[in-house]
Amino acid sequence: MAELIELATVGEMLKEEFIDAFGITQNILAAAIFVPPNRIIK
Repeated sequence: MAELIELATVGEMLKEEFIDAFGITQNILAAAIFVPPNRIIK
């Protein structure tokens, strides 16, 4: 039987790929892509 894997959320991918990688904050990323900060990490 096939083994299921848990998929990463968009927030987890943003955190790994941008916030942690570039050492920026959630607010800086939100301002750069013109979205409210609370939409970055959910």
